[in-house]
Amino acid sequence: WDQMLWPDAVATASDIFTLIEASSIRTMREKCPSNLATICYKAVEHLVAVTSAGFGSSKEHKAALNCVRILTRLLPYIFEDPNWQNFFWSTVPDKASEPTGEEVVGAVNGGTPPLAHSLLSALSDLLFCPEFTVLPGKKQGPDNPEDLSSLDSCEFIWEAGVGCSSSS
Repeated sequence: WDQMLWPDAVATASDIFTLIEASSIRTMREKCPSNLATICYKAVEHLVAVTSAGFGSSKEHKAALNCVRILTRLLPYIFEDPNWQNFFWSTVPDKASEPTGEEVVGAVNGGTPPLAHSLLSALSDLLFCPEFTVLPGKKQGPDNPEDLSSLDSCEFIWEAGVGCSSSS
């Protein structure tokens, strides 16, 4: 699986789109659905692990980014087939068993959250992860404490007049 993340070979989203062709995704979806499901499961599993543990290195950062890129490439082709509509509402199979075609179309286990829940939770955590999508904050501590009273909330409003009467 580590080879699938291509932390050294893939630098941009267009690299993923070049390496994984649309015809290959459709063929995998039709002929080997368990392989497509496994790629999605593993990508989501890796994203969940990263959000739980944090980024230890730039290689892990790139691997998480590549998981997002892979899912971005695969999801449109998954959702174009009506048989796969419930795939993300299925649960992640335990590590001992590989997914089967029946699990792909929406098997639900009461105790484990669905794949969509795990994916959306991990992605929403990554949205606020410093140095992933958010710049690291100011240095905090005795040398340089952040002064919250100096912040003007109107600076962060997209449109003047929304939540703020001044149009500065």
